[in-house]
Amino acid sequence: MTEPDVVVGLHDRRRTLTESAFVGRSRELAALDAQMALPGQAGLVLLESESGGGKTRLLAEMAQRTVRRGVWVLRGQGVDQMAQRPFQLLAGVTDELVATARREPTLATRLQKKLGDQRDTVCAVLPELAEILGATNAAMHGPEAFAETRTVQALTTLLDGLGQSGKPALVLLDDCQWADQLTLKLLGHWWRRQETARGADRQVVIVAAFRSEEVPADHFLRGLQPSAHLTLAPFGAADVRQLAESMAGPLPAEALAVVEQLGQGSPFMASAVLRGLVESGALVPADGALPLGGSPADRLRPGLQQGWQVEPLALADIHSSRHAAAFLVRRLQMLPPPVAHLLTVGALLGKEFDLDIAAGLARQTPIQAIAALDEARRRHLVWVKAPDGKCAFIHDKLRESLLDTLAADERRELHRQAALLLENQDERHHFDLPYHFDAAGESERALPYALAAAAQARTVHALDMAEEQYRIAERGAANADRSVHYRIAEGL
Repeated sequence: MTEPDVVVGLHDRRRTLTESAFVGRSRELAALDAQMALPGQAGLVLLESESGGGKTRLLAEMAQRTVRRGVWVLRGQGVDQMAQRPFQLLAGVTDELVATARREPTLATRLQKKLGDQRDTVCAVLPELAEILGATNAAMHGPEAFAETRTVQALTTLLDGLGQSGKPALVLLDDCQWADQLTLKLLGHWWRRQETARGADRQVVIVAAFRSEEVPADHFLRGLQPSAHLTLAPFGAADVRQLAESMAGPLPAEALAVVEQLGQGSPFMASAVLRGLVESGALVPADGALPLGGSPADRLRPGLQQGWQVEPLALADIHSSRHAAAFLVRRLQMLPPPVAHLLTVGALLGKEFDLDIAAGLARQTPIQAIAALDEARRRHLVWVKAPDGKCAFIHDKLRESLLDTLAADERRELHRQAALLLENQDERHHFDLPYHFDAAGESERALPYALAAAAQARTVHALDMAEEQYRIAERGAANADRSVHYRIAEGL
């Protein structure tokens, strides 16, 4: 029996905003449900939209729906403007694998049996899995010329082993436009193998989501022949209204018009504009808002039809933004300085960042940083991930807007400070250190770390990342001896 589409909170009278309900996208959800309903069959779904178009929210909704049906959901995400690691897109998947295997030892046993002598290759590429796979030797075996083939085949076997009869697996990979080349080859090889293995019991569906504007016609993803390809259209006026009123209850027509105009069909921007209207004082609780416990008759009294009213002067000022990007910048400019500084430092570190590191770079005490983080969470800019406690931006557009506020010299100095802070930690940061030192204009200090990172990337045959690290080393080798120049040239 199909559940009716109900938007929670649509008719509530509120004086504060709440998290938006999931709105629309019924056709796309039905298509994803259909993929999961195919018993014993694998599936590859490509999901695309413009930035802010709602693909991440759709993935979250799909995850919630399928978990309730007993599906094992694993999630990974690509990253940009930060240090890249081989198979970064699969980092979240490996974390979920390890966490689940600790709770369910039979999973580790099943994967060990499935992989056989490929365990060593998998653990060399994804060393976090050595704990549960019990690899005997983390080194890659065989000639380097065949390393890519061995890696892709071993990881394909691992993906196949995630699902089993009666317990399918759903792998959600977001922001695949930033995936490294070897991860993309893995997706292609895995799917081709499914197409040639019809009838096998493969209970795995992979959803690869990406930004339409960053994946051109000749991109690897465009050449795949998936089992389904979904493109999210911009929200129409009715969807925008449902989204806004799920957060605020009934709204004045003037406020809805601004949300629709500046949101431009983007679910993320529509919700951000609504929050900005409240934060800027353009939308305020109405004096006659319906009190808690009001009777149905109260709803008919003048002045109690809505919980909000507009402030004309402030709303006129909002209209001057004209574009959603400018409005988002205005919203960030209204942040208290300590909050803005902490978030800007966090944005430099990545879409996800460690609060302790960000506080150190921002020169804030733990108490100050926690207070700033709480304010950022209240304004729906970041959230804290469980169980590692890392902070994550609600959307890449927020992070990108914060980075755009940094002057070039200020950004270089923050990169330098980040590198120095990480350099003094016990943990090795092979990929972070060359990235930050090079971005700071201190490539010579990046040299030893770049060589180490290049060797690590080359070991797992992530050649595009190895080349990137060798180029950093090349920029920093002006005063190095001939043996270092030879090592870089040989590596390239």
